[in-house]
Amino acid sequence: VAYEKIIAKTLPKGDVLALAEVAGIMGAKKTPDTLLMCHTLPLDQVAIHCVPEPPSDIRVYAQVTAHAKTGVEMEAVMAVQAALATIWDLTKGTEPNLMIGGIRLLVKEGGKSGLWINPDGIPEWLAAQLPDPQSLKGVPAAIIVMSDRASSGVYEDKSGAMLSDYLRAAGAEIVQYALIPDDPEVIADTLRQASRQGHPKLIVMSGGTGPGPRDVTPEVMHGACERILDGFGEMLRRESAAYTDTAWLSRMAAGMLGDALVIALPG
Repeated sequence: VAYEKIIAKTLPKGDVLALAEVAGIMGAKKTPDTLLMCHTLPLDQVAIHCVPEPPSDIRVYAQVTAHAKTGVEMEAVMAVQAALATIWDLTKGTEPNLMIGGIRLLVKEGGKSGLWINPDGIPEWLAAQLPDPQSLKGVPAAIIVMSDRASSGVYEDKSGAMLSDYLRAAGAEIVQYALIPDDPEVIADTLRQASRQGHPKLIVMSGGTGPGPRDVTPEVMHGACERILDGFGEMLRRESAAYTDTAWLSRMAAGMLGDALVIALPG
């Protein structure tokens, strides 16, 4: 009886699911007040979905996002708890035999752990919102690493290998890979050659973006590229600053060379 009244919005205290959604949002915001070890976080979004499942269940989902150094899964848990408790509170006068259970984390994205998906499965509508792991499928890409010491064999370069693994995992095809010294002419020649050979749509350059006297990658890019995308570098610094204060010392940059996007990242 209570389930039918929830769906029909005829319970004495009004639209139960709408009130539960508001309570869920407040529950996420109040998490630091309830859980002692949780810090106050600037939440960007809290979305509550109350889904009726016949004959008698209401399934509640909470999606929480934030730009922060820690995850927001506890905010999502508290949001679900608050929404479910509100449904209970508004329904108990009609049906006291109620039960809350089965709360679990479905997806966590971001941070050092990357994307985590519950191995027991997630709803199709949620899976459709996740980023495509093959977002660069079929895109030809070139990697250019600038390092005096790595190119001379003093130590093994790791940034280029990491970039290669990441791009291949995203579906890109590596058409050129070069490890060169921090020499302006060599960098410019290698960049132009990379744009002609293999016709890459993406060229990723690693190294030479700092404030040191041999860090000349941005200057070379400004001379070789046909257009500079100033906002791209600012976006990269802002995102990187969430993880390291030294991001603001990096002169990360991006531009267009032909129809290829060129991105300069720190080594």
